[in-house]
Amino acid sequence: MKEKILFIVNPISGHHDKSKFPSIVEELIDKDKYDYTITLTEYGGHAAILTKQAIEDEYDIIVAVGGDGTINEVATNMIGARQTFAIVPYGSGNGLARHLHLPLKAKKVITEVINKGVKSKIDTAAVNGVPYVSIAGVGFDAIIADYFAKDPNRGF
Repeated sequence: MKEKILFIVNPISGHHDKSKFPSIVEELIDKDKYDYTITLTEYGGHAAILTKQAIEDEYDIIVAVGGDGTINEVATNMIGARQTFAIVPYGSGNGLARHLHLPLKAKKVITEVINKGVKSKIDTAAVNGVPYVSIAGVGFDAIIADYFAKDPNRGF
């Protein structure tokens, strides 16, 4: 039986053009193993809603396609769920993807990680009851992150 994958794409993350992403998935995903859906986020917090719905809809794999913010939004809503979380890094920094030694190109993630079923466990944490995966900040770095989140220009 095929596994169901949902790709949650943040179209404004980083500085990479994601318009070709659907054709990359169509070309490279192993269609004998997977049925897939691609959806775009429309606003901050939308990835969380899409993730919760994907869990209810019993997707097997939920993929965050974006930067660390998108990854954190999807992953924190998957804590304790049975689904597998995957990352296609399209951000400006891609901190968690780099830490996990994931390929930084979508084509390689699909062919070398997703199609091959490569998995590993990661830790999560909570600060004052708020869960996070890979990013959290207090003080100066939190202020910078807040400014960055509000800035319409992406990248370094």
